[in-house]
Amino acid sequence: MLHHNIHKLRPWQIEREKQVTKKGKVHDSTEESTNFTVIGTNTDHTKWWKSATWGSKLKELSSMKSEQCKIVGPLRMCTDKEFCLRTDKREGINTYLGIMDGKGAVAVKQFDRTNADSVRKCKQELSILAIQGNREHIIRHYHYAREKMYRYLALELPEHTLQEYVQLLKEQNELHSKARLIIHQIVEGLQSLHEGPRPILHRDLCPANVVLNAKLCVKLTGFGNSNILQKEVPIQDYNEGTPCWKAKESLCYSTCSKESDIQATGMLVYFVLSGGLHPYGELDQPHIVEENIKMGQPTGLPLIDDQEARDMIEWMLEDNSAYRPDVNQILNHPFLEQWNNGKRMEFLERVGNQPEVASGKDNSSTLWAINNKCNKTCTCVGDWKNKVDEKLLTESTRPYNQSVGDLLRLIRNVRQHYQELSEELQELVDDKYFLRLFPSLVVHIYKILRKRALADGSWAKRKSLQRYFIPKS
Repeated sequence: MLHHNIHKLRPWQIEREKQVTKKGKVHDSTEESTNFTVIGTNTDHTKWWKSATWGSKLKELSSMKSEQCKIVGPLRMCTDKEFCLRTDKREGINTYLGIMDGKGAVAVKQFDRTNADSVRKCKQELSILAIQGNREHIIRHYHYAREKMYRYLALELPEHTLQEYVQLLKEQNELHSKARLIIHQIVEGLQSLHEGPRPILHRDLCPANVVLNAKLCVKLTGFGNSNILQKEVPIQDYNEGTPCWKAKESLCYSTCSKESDIQATGMLVYFVLSGGLHPYGELDQPHIVEENIKMGQPTGLPLIDDQEARDMIEWMLEDNSAYRPDVNQILNHPFLEQWNNGKRMEFLERVGNQPEVASGKDNSSTLWAINNKCNKTCTCVGDWKNKVDEKLLTESTRPYNQSVGDLLRLIRNVRQHYQELSEELQELVDDKYFLRLFPSLVVHIYKILRKRALADGSWAKRKSLQRYFIPKS
């Protein structure tokens, strides 16, 4: 039965309506589809064309006659090269610009049924997307169909790949202001995979598998290599994934775990912050990049000026996978959680309130590390007594030496005895005073305590500090 408003439909929709019975099933023994809904006449086709990237092509596809394009169930696509979004000839997978009845613009992923790897990846991707549902930072799946030669997945249409978007932001001088949000959303996407009731390993995190939709919301995609984790143990990798974007253990031992996804994500974080570079070398020299990954030598880290960002990347790229953070720890890191000035000062005050710091005796391994390692890596604390206002020292009843521990004790005393300071010093010492003088002190103290978090007597386990160091799940 034809739709009663068939004269309002487009030519390709009329052809589609002619194939539909009262039950809405297609009379074609070689084609099956799921999630099929016949559209009405009130669909606003113009909204498909608002895409800055694909608008003109969608308009062109919408106006094509049926014989000029391919129609499978509610899906309409053109397999000409100009409509191809992505291709992988080796695996028999192509992605085309498409239109879906009742949904609008989509990306149609076509899998070759004569290619075993292609069929396996189609099944895997379909199962992963079914588990994830409509998670905010996971690409949405709208429809599955198959015919004699191919299987099809209709997915949310990306506006940009991560690589394209980073380049666009560089050209617009907006990368610095938007990088943190992009990274946060990538990690949240990974959190959806790792922390769900059925944990999932992505196993192929790379710039091509991170996209942004029309609202510039980050989405993880490319789940053909993914695995549902049955137990918290590494799985065999069998050389899956994209060259230059594999974790060390995948390259050296052909194993993959959550920590492997974390290292690959660390590479993506660097990719965003550096404006499209790789932490282990030049992408046009993949053999050198992968050799550096195997050797644990991220040669590009000095290019990252933000000390907090660099610390987070170093943690994610740890050579020993056991020392890498999980997604919750990454989201809790000062760089991504964006500690405000109050929290930063509270952290320094609480460290300065530890009994070892109060005693001033360098008989604690943690205090020794603060006093010695911090002086070497945190150049801003060198000769700190000549940087703070002299009256802060002269008004104090406690003598201070040049150790970083004593700087932390001064910060603690100033905050806890603020009302006892002169009016002049109260006006001087606001929440930003010590942060302006010692901008990287927080991250260096954080790093020292974090690296000792698992040790006996760790300060990170103490009640006053444990909120800053969530344990690995």
